[in-house]
Amino acid sequence: MFKKTKESYIFEAVNFKIMQPVKISKRFKQMATKAMFAILFFITVYLLLIALAIGIFIACIYGAIAVVAIRPSLITLMLGLGIASVGVFILYFLIKFLFKKNKTDNSHLTEIDIKSEPKLHAMLQELVSEIGTDFPKKIYLSSEVNASVFYNSSFWSMFLPVKKNLHIGLGLVNSTTISEFKGILAHEFGHFSQKSMKVGSYVYNVNKIIYDMLYDNESYEKSVQSWANTSNYSIIFMGISITVVRGIQWILRKTYDVVNISYMSLSREMEFHADEIAANIVGSEPMKNSMLRMSLADESYNEVLNFYSGKISEAITTDNIFPKQFFIMTFLAAKNKIENLHGIPNVTFQNLDRFNKSKLVIKNQWASHPSSEERIAAFDRLNIPSVNIENNFANTLFENIEMTQQRITDKLFKVIEYQQTPAIQNINAFEQEFQSNFDKNAFPEVYNGYYDNYNPLAFNVDSEINSISESTKTFEELFDDSKMDNILSLYSLKKDIGTLEEIIENENTIKLKTFDYDGNKYKIRDTRRLVAELKNKQKDLEQLILKNDIAIFRFFYCKSEDRTNKDNLSRLYHSFFSADSKYDELINVYTTTYSSFSFVFQTLEYDAINRNMKNFRINESHFRTKLKEVTDAPGIQSIITPEIKENITAYLAEEIVYFSNNNYNDANISILFTVLGNYLYLVQQHYFNTKKQLLVFQTQLL
Repeated sequence: MFKKTKESYIFEAVNFKIMQPVKISKRFKQMATKAMFAILFFITVYLLLIALAIGIFIACIYGAIAVVAIRPSLITLMLGLGIASVGVFILYFLIKFLFKKNKTDNSHLTEIDIKSEPKLHAMLQELVSEIGTDFPKKIYLSSEVNASVFYNSSFWSMFLPVKKNLHIGLGLVNSTTISEFKGILAHEFGHFSQKSMKVGSYVYNVNKIIYDMLYDNESYEKSVQSWANTSNYSIIFMGISITVVRGIQWILRKTYDVVNISYMSLSREMEFHADEIAANIVGSEPMKNSMLRMSLADESYNEVLNFYSGKISEAITTDNIFPKQFFIMTFLAAKNKIENLHGIPNVTFQNLDRFNKSKLVIKNQWASHPSSEERIAAFDRLNIPSVNIENNFANTLFENIEMTQQRITDKLFKVIEYQQTPAIQNINAFEQEFQSNFDKNAFPEVYNGYYDNYNPLAFNVDSEINSISESTKTFEELFDDSKMDNILSLYSLKKDIGTLEEIIENENTIKLKTFDYDGNKYKIRDTRRLVAELKNKQKDLEQLILKNDIAIFRFFYCKSEDRTNKDNLSRLYHSFFSADSKYDELINVYTTTYSSFSFVFQTLEYDAINRNMKNFRINESHFRTKLKEVTDAPGIQSIITPEIKENITAYLAEEIVYFSNNNYNDANISILFTVLGNYLYLVQQHYFNTKKQLLVFQTQLL
């Protein structure tokens, strides 16, 4: 293949074919019509409220003038101003959105001169021309695994043309091919490409207007409070204003539900529509491939950030994070047996579906985007063939990608404050440490992932030993794919039951009428019956898995060639089952203590703070007892670092005061949260170590 020159990219950009307009689907039209009726409903309600507010305003002004006219004095003047302020603040509440501009925070973004990137510029020019939209006003880069088109919106942007800006995340560029990246940008431009999409902008802005009136009232409340503080009269009249405004907000909440549901339904159809535009540009396959890989790319990016968050105390930072993101992406892909294609992990639907055995389908009417599964299915239905596929990395679209990546990395880490000048860790040192940490926190691969999300169910070890003759199963049979499917099915079944129990718990407030389970439709009133049925299935499945767990124990016990190994195996099973039986209780102590102290994050009256503090002290007393038990346990001594020991010793030395003289003691609150974190780490790490010791010992018997 010949290497393309800058000139060839520019030449191609002016020799494209304009894409034929994508036909608007019937469902899109239905949702758009529904959304427009919702807008008309809001306008009707809003005009009635405005009429009411104007009436109140006129009445208040007239009343204020009348009061002052009866007997002009300072008192009647103050009363008149108070009466007038009621009408002013009620009317202002309903029109304040006209003066609000929603400016996007771009501080995390870096603007680039697109002319200095001729290949990227040529591709963008080709895209906007082919799709039939405008070239972005500005182009920004970030470190994220994301791309978006955005603009500073206001009420007036519904009527005036607004230039859009393009945001490109280098984490996304770093994990896609040129064709995939082009398709993702085509999707973003597709939102603004056709006049029929304008309705989405109207619904969005109406939705935002109602939201702002309901929830974005900080400046309004400050104005009300400032006026109320001017005199005792003002407090009375501001109370009247607030009462009326709350009534208006109640009406708006009902209106918001109608408009918001319509907007979300339309938004999902807009996503499908933009997907179809993108597929018409690059084909269905690149869009599917990029979408399937996104969760892995995002996880890998966050793994790098989490890794270096843990290095702040050591004053260790990084150079370019993007080669490290790519390393983790390929590393995790290999661990999950995901093949590489064109030098990049080729995540398939089967890779993802293997770990998802859920049979519960709840249509989320409040979701702005369809699920990945729905979008992938839509790409399959479109089945648009790909032409002129470019499988080179999207990074090659940039003139000096390493320098650009380093610039974005430097900006990302600039906000971190280190205690001393940080040392920079290179890629080789990072790879070695990451692999070492991964191996340290992973179970032996020989188990085929059997224990990754599953803890062996308890059984009577001594009773099994007395009845063992010989193992009739092979290692391969005990850990084959069918056994793994049982584990994954149990995990998904428990998750489904938890979701359904949450629906039952919130059935009076949740806005859900029906849901699907295993291909059957259920009404909300059927949830309890279904949960009972699923719990019976869970018991049956657990019995099946328990039978296999016992067979695993028998297999390894028979593999033990001497009494010492047999005794060690028995001891390790006893230790794990003991840790497993205590784990939930220990975690519950942490959860209860943390929850009972969460009131410190709220603004409360002094009496309420003192009441909450008394309740917390009861839970803290129990926590201190358990903390001492945990730190004194022999199996935990080895994982207590000097820093953790110092924190816990200082905490247990005396009762700490968190609130005194009507003020919080931030330093002591920080001590508590640090020790709570230390406790959670010790409990979880001890449990993990106990489980891993058992699993590693078993592999040594093979």
